[in-house]
Amino acid sequence: MLMFFLNLGDAYRKAHEGGQSVTNYDLALTVNPNLARAIYRKGMIYYTQKNWELFTDLMKKAIAADPKFAPAYYQLYYYYLGKLDFTTAQDYATKFIANADQDPQNDYLRIQTLWAQKKYDEAITGAKALVAAAGQQTKPRVYKLLADSYVSKGDTAGAKEYIDDYFAKVKEEEITPNDYILKGQIYSSGTGDDSLIINSYARAIQMDSDYYDKMDIIQKAITMFESKKKWCPAAELRILQAKSRKNPAPTDPFFIGYRFYLCGNYQRADSALKVYNDLAPDTVIGHYLRAQANFALDSTMMVEPYASTMVHEYQKTLELAQSDKVKFKSQAIVSSKLLAGYYNNIKKDRDSAIAYLQKGLEFDPENASIKDLLDYLQKSAKPTKTTKGKPTGSTKPVSSELNSSVINNKKTIVAKS
Repeated sequence: MLMFFLNLGDAYRKAHEGGQSVTNYDLALTVNPNLARAIYRKGMIYYTQKNWELFTDLMKKAIAADPKFAPAYYQLYYYYLGKLDFTTAQDYATKFIANADQDPQNDYLRIQTLWAQKKYDEAITGAKALVAAAGQQTKPRVYKLLADSYVSKGDTAGAKEYIDDYFAKVKEEEITPNDYILKGQIYSSGTGDDSLIINSYARAIQMDSDYYDKMDIIQKAITMFESKKKWCPAAELRILQAKSRKNPAPTDPFFIGYRFYLCGNYQRADSALKVYNDLAPDTVIGHYLRAQANFALDSTMMVEPYASTMVHEYQKTLELAQSDKVKFKSQAIVSSKLLAGYYNNIKKDRDSAIAYLQKGLEFDPENASIKDLLDYLQKSAKPTKTTKGKPTGSTKPVSSELNSSVINNKKTIVAKS
């Protein structure tokens, strides 16, 4: 009967029927109250329920019933390791090794404790000794620990051999999302190819079924790239973030477009910002940044559709900036100068150019550069002398003065998410 109840409890546990499983383990324990295996398996039910108090209590009862029952020591080792109680964890590791079948790979627990304590050199020494002792029987996790230890030391070149060994030996169903992230970090550092780490994060995200874990992985990747000012990879990951959301975030296209703008991919910046401006048509910064992107695509202001898009977006910027002339002063001034340059030099419409400069002065009446340009245009528009009775004015284009006003310092726009 004892084995019947024990096996029935196991069957219910595999079927995820925790209540029925515990009932049958308890029936087995009525037959033999000191059956460590039944106590242990009952404890593992509470482990899956994250009832840590009952879990640890039952693991310790299993050990009390049979001090040589190694699996309980193993589980308690990992529990205390997770709590960063390294002394208690190592004590259980030592007891596990003493009571388990002799295997050089049992030393992995001691090595893993060193790794968790960030004693990477000691962990590497121990892991290499384990590989030498176990040979071809070395478990894949040892190679992953070696790779991670080298990365944690900042030696990605030293990690490559071991991450390759890990992926060559591990079963596909045992690979975790973090494994792909680790591989991507190692390979991208060695080759300088950021697409490798982007792909590794994409694989990790595909594997993770939990929505919040998935979004956390993406955000960590974005933060890593943005901290290094690698704006194009950050933009690609923000696209992945946007596609992964349960509910769309209307600001996603802006942050994607802004990152592409910062890395000089103005075409993709324009595409993303167009989407954002359609979603948020009354936002000054969206129109301004799209105007800047189109000017960067064609600084001559003569190539379509960039020129007309640029003009429209600067005009929209000036219009919307009226809502707060202090907050949007810098965007309005740049817009007024570029529009003046366009109308004076491309459209040969000096009156419109003057009007846009005057509009800029509404935001900053003492702006010296606008006042100088305005003075120049107004004076050049007046007759200076006559030739055979005909007034003569300056026809010199002023592109050097007006077009130089484009703001190349991308810190003009501050956007965070």
